[in-house]
Amino acid sequence: MLTLYLALIDEPEDKSKFISLYEKYHRLMHYTAKAILKDDGLAEDAVQEAFIRIAKNFHKINDIDTASTKKFVVIITKNVALTILKKEDRFTAEDIADYENILHKNDTTVGEAENNELAQRILKLSEVQRNVMYLYAIYGYSYREIANLLGIKEGAARKNMQRAREVLKDGL
Repeated sequence: MLTLYLALIDEPEDKSKFISLYEKYHRLMHYTAKAILKDDGLAEDAVQEAFIRIAKNFHKINDIDTASTKKFVVIITKNVALTILKKEDRFTAEDIADYENILHKNDTTVGEAENNELAQRILKLSEVQRNVMYLYAIYGYSYREIANLLGIKEGAARKNMQRAREVLKDGL
């Protein structure tokens, strides 16, 4: 499968960097997807789709050993897994609770951010709003790119960003 992902990347330097990313995050991505889907086969499908999305946008990743790259990889994996879950008609309230627990286990900055009021407001945003805001503000993705990465419509990406801004402005 790695060969398929590498075919989506042009630069030789990026190919070796992608291999490093693959080796570093594959297990975390599988764990994340399996926690949502509760099935090894579907989890591996989700990881493969997530790697394809990452490979298509790999030029925007600078350093693979950062917390922001880890979070980016987890966000993509979770969204792909949720899309699969929705297609399987197995999305329940329990799945949402599990999904939120996974977010907090994988987010290394949550504990550090508890004393920060702005961070508290960010944590209160919906998952989609946080993901859109993160991809837009940190990585500089366009709304079209965010829509493709998260499997939503471009208008939904814009609306979620607008709502996130409103929530954050109200508290400042």
